[in-house]
Amino acid sequence: MQNYLTDRFFRVKVGVHLSSVHTQDNGIPQSSPLSGTFFLVAINDILNAIPYPIKPLLFVDNLSIHVQSGCARHAHRILQSVVKLIEEWLSSRGYRISSSKTEIIFEKRKSKTQLLPLLIGNHPNPEFETTKVLGLWFQSRHSWLPHIKQLKAKCLRALNILKYLAHPITGCNRKVLLPLYQALILSILDYGAPIYGLAPHPQLTLLETIQNSAILIYTGAFCTSPALSLCAESGLPPLHCRRLTLTAGLLSSIVQLPYTSIHEYLFSKTCTKPTFNRAHTYMKSTGKERPLSIFSKMSEDKPFCSE
Repeated sequence: MQNYLTDRFFRVKVGVHLSSVHTQDNGIPQSSPLSGTFFLVAINDILNAIPYPIKPLLFVDNLSIHVQSGCARHAHRILQSVVKLIEEWLSSRGYRISSSKTEIIFEKRKSKTQLLPLLIGNHPNPEFETTKVLGLWFQSRHSWLPHIKQLKAKCLRALNILKYLAHPITGCNRKVLLPLYQALILSILDYGAPIYGLAPHPQLTLLETIQNSAILIYTGAFCTSPALSLCAESGLPPLHCRRLTLTAGLLSSIVQLPYTSIHEYLFSKTCTKPTFNRAHTYMKSTGKERPLSIFSKMSEDKPFCSE
């Protein structure tokens, strides 16, 4: 490891011109299979520098910190103090926070609450109304409408590919168009479905037209065909049923990990989250509740735990 990280040199190429050779004093070499592993080893300890009540989430080089408080100004003071601790930890190891890639969002119920911007590197970072975290758009007003609109716009752009390939003379047949729809559009709709599926029904109906339009394209059905008839013809379930199926599958995976915090949160007797209730009701109606009961029994027996 020491041999890999020391005595490294680099040059910069612009067009056909090369710069002089410079020594790499810190950081890791780029474009190497081991670079990502070494970076994770170096950055993982940052979670130990973040005190309670901040809840950190780290995904490679994307760090997200959250705090919950009944007073927005109190939460602002806590975040500002923790940001300073993070900056000190990073500067001691040769890193720094990119202020241009940092977004701050306060989810508050009162829209008249005015807060000062957080300081990152002595530069004020303004507050955003929406922010994107791991592909999901969150809004300060607790609404999933911005994410659904972004999702619909992205799917409509991919739908143009199906329209081009579904030409009645030179286009592809439905055996090719259906896998294309599943790969290009349905995969986008599936990502994060158990989470944004908590949105109100009028907002989720904005996505129904995407699947209906795609089925009309690759089946050649009339525009006046009922949506359920299109699903039956294509063999695809409606989107609301698919979201419930994905949520049920997620719960089935979580129930196999009884010692995690998410299991305790979702499967406690006092949990009234609509995510669990909707999926559990759907699993009962479709006869998919049995795997959950089997996994629950296995977790109670603890066959792999030593005495």
